[in-house]
Parts: sequence; structure tokens; C-alpha cells
Amino acid sequence: MPTTVNAFGAHEAGKPLVPVTIERRDVGPHDVKLDILYCGICHSDMNYVDGSFGPLAVSPLVPGHEIVGRVTEIGPEVSRHQVGDLVGIGCMVNSCRTCENCQAGQEQYCLKGNTLVFGAPDPAEPGAHTQGGYSEAIVAPEDFVVRVPETLDPAAAAPLLCAGITVYSPLKRFGARPGTKVAVVGLGGLGHLGVKMAKAMGADVTVLSQSGSKREAAKALGADHYAVTGDGSAFTELANTFDIILNTVSAPVSLPDYLGTLLVAGTAWAVAALAHTLGVPWGAAWVLGAAVAPTDATAVGVVSRLLPQRNVTLLRAESLINDGTALVIYSLAVGVTVGSEHLSAARVSGLVALSYGGGIAAGVLVAWLGIRLRRLVRGLGETMLDNLTIILIPFSAYLLAEQVEASGVLAVVVCGLIMSRAEPGQGRGPPTDDGLLVAGDVPAQWRPVRPGRP
Repeated sequence: MPTTVNAFGAHEAGKPLVPVTIERRDVGPHDVKLDILYCGICHSDMNYVDGSFGPLAVSPLVPGHEIVGRVTEIGPEVSRHQVGDLVGIGCMVNSCRTCENCQAGQEQYCLKGNTLVFGAPDPAEPGAHTQGGYSEAIVAPEDFVVRVPETLDPAAAAPLLCAGITVYSPLKRFGARPGTKVAVVGLGGLGHLGVKMAKAMGADVTVLSQSGSKREAAKALGADHYAVTGDGSAFTELANTFDIILNTVSAPVSLPDYLGTLLVAGTAWAVAALAHTLGVPWGAAWVLGAAVAPTDATAVGVVSRLLPQRNVTLLRAESLINDGTALVIYSLAVGVTVGSEHLSAARVSGLVALSYGGGIAAGVLVAWLGIRLRRLVRGLGETMLDNLTIILIPFSAYLLAEQVEASGVLAVVVCGLIMSRAEPGQGRGPPTDDGLLVAGDVPAQWRPVRPGRP
């Protein structure tokens, strides 16, 4: 029979947690049941409860995903754990286990969608939702229950199941080691673990913080350097310095400033759950396969947008120099980063086509509007304003293209080509000589044909 346990949960978004009771399912053949000893409080728990991530999936909702406890019961097919073991459960409690990602040990990228430890439909109990660790006990498949060494303080070990793995994974993936220079942005829950992890891997660690208030704390955690970014001077001083930037803050940051501190082929990785947009939906991860030189005013980036299935399905690259090249290079970089299963010729081709198609459309639209604006301005005899529009109209095409995440470069080129060949007076009265470009030495075959003239 299901077991009733005490818990703390929210009945609606924005309301405080209150005592509730929930039911835990029977232990299945491959399940492990544990009495919960400790559960960390993660910032994303608060985001769910306060409604930052939308309405509650179920009421009451019991959060908590940094769980440490003792095994009290196991299913007959369980082989990894025994009653009495000290174990932990993190963010996930299920996945399909059959898709290529799951088979590769990347259950977080399950192609059918992984099951979060709370607020997710529970495939093991159709019609029910998972409930988290702010409770007395929990039941989960053994594949998602990890052994916690008895030598660790269980209370201190709990945050490692979310914050710990969140910072460890990119540091490990991108090769933090002796000789590597790592910058940790922010010194909060994620940041302090990022410093400790990077230092344990032998890296030279710098903490980047808005103020100097955490300098001593950073030093105590093992940081080698500390830089205050509030006045912006640190970005100049640290230009072309870091191999890895680990951004652990959920507040908005000026990404181009931080990219300028990366070495060429360095990597910037954002690990905080974002409750704001930053121009992309929350949960976006910034993945940089390479960085522009610090003196380059353009910022080159790739956005991997994580949809509910947690699959990387949209990549965006932007560059004032060459959008197409950036798309291909950085798509390849992200493919290597998150696994080749997320990269295909069709996906990259589609992204390039969308970027270029959007850029062409933006250029055509703005050029059409620009030609009509110039006719109006010229009709008023405003020469100065007419000259100004020549600059502003192509720039407007670039801004429009950026708004739809398309190729700003192509938008400017298309807009300029159309306007350079346009006849602002065409279509109203007799043709005139008021083209946007004076023919001069332009080859005859390129000159507009005018009635009665060669």
C-alpha cells in the first residue's frame, strides 16, 4: 500500500510552504525507499514555489532535490543498494532508459524527457506527480539513487547532488586542471562550490564579483585571485586571461564584457537557473566554443535553449563579421559539448537558412520602407535629413534582423543593394535623375534606362 508521509509544500505559487501530507508509492521491483535525513535548499526550489517558473504543476507541490537519507526498503530486483546504505537523490528520478542519450549515460538529455524529482508526471505512477525532498521519505528507481560515502557529513553532502554536480560537470568537461585559469563569476551557493571544485582540480582560480565584500571568503575557499567588476576596470585588466569562465549568478550580466576576458578557444558556461529572460527563455545555457579577441567590439556567442524535454533544439550564433561562419563553427562546438546526437547536418543547415532567410526578409522590408521614406524627405527638400537616412536605414535593417535572431550582416547588405539600385521617383510622374547612386563611371549595362536617353 502507498505510505502517507509528512512534508512541507506549497498549495499555490507565491505562497509560503506549509505542513502537508503526501503519499509515497509502493516499492517496485527496481525501487529504493529511503528515510530522508537532509535536503538542501536550492535557489531553484524557491523559483518554483514563488512562481518564477510558472504555475505549480500540482498542488500541493513539495520541492527539494538535494536529498540524503538511509535506505529502509529495496525491491527484489535491486542490486546496487542495501538496507542501511547512506544514499542520495538529485534532480532526476526517472527517464526512458532506452533512447540513445540514456544509453550513453546522458539521462538528463533523455529524448523523451527526463522526470524531475518534483512537479513532473511520474511514469512509475500514472496520473500522479513526483514530490521532492522536503518530506520524511521518498521512493525512486535504483538507477537514480547514488551511494554517499559514510566518511562524508550527510548534511554537507546534500548540496553536492545539485550545486556540486552543476559546477563539477563543466569544469570536468572543459578540462580544468593544473595550469588552467578559471574565473568563477559570483560567490554564492554555486560559486563557492565552483571555487572549491576548480581548486581541487589544480586550476588557478579567480573570483569575479561586483564588490569586494567577499574577498576574504574567496580566499578562505582557496581562490588564488579576486577581482571587483563593479566599475568595469577589471575587464580591461583581465583581457585575454581565462581558459574557462563559470558564471554562477542568476542576475543579468554583460556577456560581452566577460567574453573579452577569455583566451581564444576559451569556454564560458552559465550554470545558474535564470528567472529572467536575458533575451532568451530561463534555463538557457551559454556555450562558447571560442571567443573573440578582447579588442574586438563584437561578441560572438551560442545559445543552447533547453526546452521542457531538456534537449538542445535551438542554437543561435551572432557575429557582426560573418554570421554564417559563426553558425557553423559554434554549432559544431555545441555539438561536441553536449553530444553529437544533438548535432545534425539538417539542424545546422536549417539554422543557417533561418538566419539568412530572416536577414534577407529584414533587408527587403526595411529597404522598401526606406525608399518611401527617402521619397518623402526628398520631396520636402531636406538634404541633410536625406543624407542621414542613408546611414540610418541600413542600420535599422540590422536591428530588425537581430530582433528576430537573423543575420544582421545579410540584412544590411540586402538593404543596401536594393536601395543603391532604387529610383525613389519611380512610379510617380515622369522618371527623374534622383537615384540613390550617381551613375558616373558605372558600366552602362548597370545604369537605369531612361526614356529618350541612351
